[in-house]
Amino acid sequence: MRANPVINPHATRFTSRPRAAVRSAFTLIELLLVLVILALLAAVVVPKMTGRAEDAKIKTTRTQIDSFKTALGTFEVDNGRYPPPRTRASAPSSPARRTWTTGRVT
Repeated sequence: MRANPVINPHATRFTSRPRAAVRSAFTLIELLLVLVILALLAAVVVPKMTGRAEDAKIKTTRTQIDSFKTALGTFEVDNGRYPPPRTRASAPSSPARRTWTTGRVT
């Protein structure tokens, strides 16, 4: 036995249920619109994140250079001279003979 049709003022034909109950999925246009919005947000956010990482590297390097300059100045004040530079003749042959100029500044 068929149900009596219900007149829905928003529907273009007679249905046995309201139109809102029939709709159960997103349309293709709605999904594409959401994807476009997400792509735009990603395009705005990603360059800012990359720039911040680069700025952090630059700041870290500047801080290390300033610390190195302070250490050299302190050495000069305490000893009346700067540390001797490393030359090929004074290059260490074993790790036990390492000098301050052997390693890199980190």
